[in-house]
Amino acid sequence: MANDKDFLKVEVDENQPVAFLFLFINAQDCYVAARWSLTHALSAPSCLLARQCVELFIKAILRLDYKKQRGHNLITLLQNHRKAVPYFGQILTQTKLTHLLSELSKAYESLRYGESRCTIDSGIIIQLLDELAYHLRKVYLDTVKAPDAKLYIASGQEDDFLCNNRIFSSNDISTNPLAHFALTGDLPPWPPR
Repeated sequence: MANDKDFLKVEVDENQPVAFLFLFINAQDCYVAARWSLTHALSAPSCLLARQCVELFIKAILRLDYKKQRGHNLITLLQNHRKAVPYFGQILTQTKLTHLLSELSKAYESLRYGESRCTIDSGIIIQLLDELAYHLRKVYLDTVKAPDAKLYIASGQEDDFLCNNRIFSSNDISTNPLAHFALTGDLPPWPPR
């Protein structure tokens, strides 16, 4: 490190041409982290990460059409764009999913300040989050014409991620960090041998 402040650097430029890619990468990472957090009974972080995952997937999809979207209420984001993205409308017809998204939106307003608590059924939330992440990710990947792109999972974490995962399978994941970028085709194993 060059100096004592190089351990963390955040660069903000919302107008950069690849903002959609950063949204997508962060959405995937939040999904994986939320799922891990849910399996380890970390209620508040689980809710915050799950909400962030869904919001970032929605905004990544919208950014592909150059629609920069403000706001954090997941239901409102879906309602405002359900005509442009048919899957958004499908989500809104499912009672469990809309309840989850409504509660996650409330969580964003209260849990991030640590002033409230939540009670969760991790098993149900994991199933719903898996469904949302899979289908939102699919909308994005189909739009960028990379439908077979793999989801990055850190080496050694595959079994943990796939445990009780009814949506994603070993065919959907890769331990190669390049998978973050929604590349198509077979990626070499990671770490290189």
